[in-house]
Amino acid sequence: MADTRQIVEWTLGQTCKLRKGSEVSSPEKALGAVARARAYSRGLRNNKDGFGVFGDIYVSSRTSGYRPGPKGSKPSAPYPCGGFVISEAFKEMGGPSALFTMCSSCPANTTPNELAGCCGSLFQRPDSAETEKQIRAIIERLGIEDDVQSAFPPTTPIWYGLWAIDPVPRRSLPLLRTIVSEMRAEDARDMEAENKVDHAQLRDFALFVRAAGIAAQRSLPLHVSLAPLGHADFGFYTVFPHCPFCKAATHTAHWQRKYPSALYPCHVCGREYSPAETASQERMQDLEELRVILGPTRFRDFAREYLVTLGETSEGAESIVRETEVQEERRQEILRHTRELQAKKDAYLAEHIFVGLEPVSLPLGECVDDEAAGTPSRWFEGDVFAEVLRRCATHGIAIHSITHDSPDGNADRHEFGYAEIEDPLAVLHTLREEGCNGKFSASYMVPDKLVR
Repeated sequence: MADTRQIVEWTLGQTCKLRKGSEVSSPEKALGAVARARAYSRGLRNNKDGFGVFGDIYVSSRTSGYRPGPKGSKPSAPYPCGGFVISEAFKEMGGPSALFTMCSSCPANTTPNELAGCCGSLFQRPDSAETEKQIRAIIERLGIEDDVQSAFPPTTPIWYGLWAIDPVPRRSLPLLRTIVSEMRAEDARDMEAENKVDHAQLRDFALFVRAAGIAAQRSLPLHVSLAPLGHADFGFYTVFPHCPFCKAATHTAHWQRKYPSALYPCHVCGREYSPAETASQERMQDLEELRVILGPTRFRDFAREYLVTLGETSEGAESIVRETEVQEERRQEILRHTRELQAKKDAYLAEHIFVGLEPVSLPLGECVDDEAAGTPSRWFEGDVFAEVLRRCATHGIAIHSITHDSPDGNADRHEFGYAEIEDPLAVLHTLREEGCNGKFSASYMVPDKLVR
């Protein structure tokens, strides 16, 4: 996956059965609280490509189903993967019908005929020269330079300053609504001229304009937040260092083990902050798998119905489900075997390599897998780590890489071999000669034969 986009998230401050507590004032939490309702509402009006509402099931993701026959002889079939049971998801609200009734009468709903129009998002590239030029031209054309300067914190580019204060001050609402409305109108004209209309973007902007109007008319707080630059991959969401006020990314290299802790002046708003204090990483929630939610029998029945709905014959759907589930069982068996083998290797390291040796604490910011939480640290100071390497050599355990963590981050090192490091002790000796006297860790290649 790639770096995440710096989207603007917004919500009107309104409580309901879907939104409670901090979900009323936090755009991110509000969007999370209404995510299923919004997905269901979208699925009712736009159900295609294997996503959306299928009876009592909402399909949020799909994978490739297997067709019987030689591999590659026929195209794969769309196959349900993630989603939720609609009646279960909205049971506490009285079901989908009661949810529509609640949302249609909600003063914060910008989409009366749809669910959860009380929050949303919109996107422009904050550092885009085109966006900056467009906003400045709008402000100049409308003659609102002084008003904007007094209503929003000064930033360059301007886009950052529009979202820096939460909730949006009442005196800023009309200006913000005007600017976004004018941007939408100009974009719509340009898209139409180029015959490249992005209906989703225009809709997002239109809903925000409507929300700003509702906030002003009904005295509801309009909460806004510009997401910092980050990255989502391998089950983790990483947030890069950024200004905590305007959310502009720090001008420093990403993916550092440690970021500078000294105060750093923001190039966008001028405020000082510590980059190290704004970087973070957390595990993302796992996908809600329909196979697990429904159970094997009900899932197979649904998968057949799903495939038929998408145009497969009953016989074809049955064969695809049968073959796909066989392949899934094989995949799960391989995963189980891999996990069991790794657990044995971890136990071997603990019993024969690390036994009797005193580890040191994990480096600051070190990310630990949830399943490994609570296990002893595998980081050691230099002399103890040398003993670890000697024991590995005795037991025939190769070392793929060696990592050094220094207190200030200036001497962090990561040494690795193409397949393995030929002489790990020599590498450790060189590192220590070069002043690496912090914490050491390694990746260990335990041969299968040692644990079988």
